[in-house]
Amino acid sequence: MRMLNWFRHQSVEKKRNIADGVLTTITIIWAMGFIFIKDAMTGVGPFWLMADRHVMAVALLWLIFHKRLKRNFLSLWKISALVGFFWWGGLFALTYGLKYTTASNAAFLSGLGVILTPFAGKVWGLPNPKRAAWFGIALATLGLALLAYHGDGWEFNYGDWFCLLCALVISFQYASVSYYAPRGDAISLAVLQIGWAALYSLVVAILFEPFHGFDLSLRVWGDLIGAGIICTALMLVIQCMTQKYTTAVHTAIIFSIEPAMGGILAWWIFGDPLGWMQWLGCGCIISGMIYSELG
Repeated sequence: MRMLNWFRHQSVEKKRNIADGVLTTITIIWAMGFIFIKDAMTGVGPFWLMADRHVMAVALLWLIFHKRLKRNFLSLWKISALVGFFWWGGLFALTYGLKYTTASNAAFLSGLGVILTPFAGKVWGLPNPKRAAWFGIALATLGLALLAYHGDGWEFNYGDWFCLLCALVISFQYASVSYYAPRGDAISLAVLQIGWAALYSLVVAILFEPFHGFDLSLRVWGDLIGAGIICTALMLVIQCMTQKYTTAVHTAIIFSIEPAMGGILAWWIFGDPLGWMQWLGCGCIISGMIYSELG
């Protein structure tokens, strides 16, 4: 409580800097999600993986915030259905695209949401980014391209189109959260968003993929819990709370470090190789985020 009172008395600029710092921290944590997802896919299909992680997340958050949700449901159910659709649609397009393209291509194309977010924000009348933010966007985009480059030619395929669709849809999620979070209860918006995503995921999983059953290994259950609790519940609640104090563009730039951190974690944990261009790409992404803050 003392921390909250201290935060309320800070200047707008100070609140934005703190919010960006918190977003950066959870993005680094969120990068661990690819470890959970990569391992969970050994026992669970991609559509049921999406359903499982969102059902787990909303079940936990309902237990914690059910009184708050009952109080705010009527005012937020339409908005949360829209925001939840953007979140689910981005993840669905990325998951489906990954079946037909490489992880590096997917990381680059889905990360292009950092470019599209300022234009998505115009739907809700969000302010244009400042010059420093545009430079940060350019650096982050260059970094994503370097991260995806592995020396061979790139033939744009079926899966790449879905990853590009992910970038478009997720940019609307960033923009819509920036618009709606300051205008209502941010925690309720986050939980209801996850609830709608769970519903959309369950419908698709039931229609298109056989249920995996409950006799999964402890490791796979651990992966599902990590993806649901850490990378969905924690991440989206903090995103909605902090975007009350920062912009959609700052959020997009910060979230662009996720593939860079994912690549570094893959190198550290699994021994996946990172060439000098990939390391340079990681540096560009992180530099773009820092410059957009300092600028």
